[in-house]
Amino acid sequence: MDISFKGKVVKGDGVAQRIFGAATANMEAAVMPDLEHGIYAAWVEHDGTRYGSSVCYGDEGGRKLEIHILDFDKDIVGHELSCEIVEKISEYVRGYSTERLRQKIIYDIGLCRELLESKNDL
Repeated sequence: MDISFKGKVVKGDGVAQRIFGAATANMEAAVMPDLEHGIYAAWVEHDGTRYGSSVCYGDEGGRKLEIHILDFDKDIVGHELSCEIVEKISEYVRGYSTERLRQKIIYDIGLCRELLESKNDL
């Protein structure tokens, strides 16, 4: 897709981790890329290491950009991330029940993992 951006991770409200079990790195509003709302498979670089990730870009309560980094559990608030979008994998949805949204998030993360594994050794 040839879309990339970088920016600092800001403190989020923790809802993604508490309710959905998928911690996210929330990006500062200044780095919002020119993307359609949706869920994307992407590569993220942090401190010189590349990680697969699932990127959620939407507008619930204002524009938001959240990155779930696969197999990663460090606190990186205040750190800079570089992100390279690989492919859109699903639509951004609203109005789902908490359980339905949790299932969609788990499914989308799995799709991102599969796509990235097929394109490169994850």
